[in-house]
Amino acid sequence: MHARPLAAALAVLVLAGCGTSTPPDEQAWEKSSAQVLDDVAGSVASSRITLHEERAGHLVGRAGLVMAQDAESSASGATQGYLHRQPAPGRADDFREIAELLHEAGAVLVDARIALATGAEDEYAALQSRLLEVGEALDAAAEPLRGAGG
Repeated sequence: MHARPLAAALAVLVLAGCGTSTPPDEQAWEKSSAQVLDDVAGSVASSRITLHEERAGHLVGRAGLVMAQDAESSASGATQGYLHRQPAPGRADDFREIAELLHEAGAVLVDARIALATGAEDEYAALQSRLLEVGEALDAAAEPLRGAGG
């Protein structure tokens, strides 16, 4: 007996387009892409500085780990929010490239957090280099998109 009302409700939801997102216009997409790239680059820079300060012995207790966790969490939130949006029409390949770069940044942030959590000091220098490279790649990807949308 309850199947008919349920089917009707589902039909209304499908016809209303619930759950679908429309692609943004080009300027809005470029602006949001530049923003997420800049946000994640900031997290990458924070993690790199954290490793530097940890190596120099300037951090007390687990402060470095907390900072690395915050950087990772911030980047993850920005990335997930961005990846759940539609790219502008004709920008799917650009979207995929940005997504790949964001995933790469996320992976190195995870590695930095793990190194700080386990005290793997022998990995800090290499991680700093990787973070610098990823940060530069994020910045390079954002550069042509900055200023879009006003």
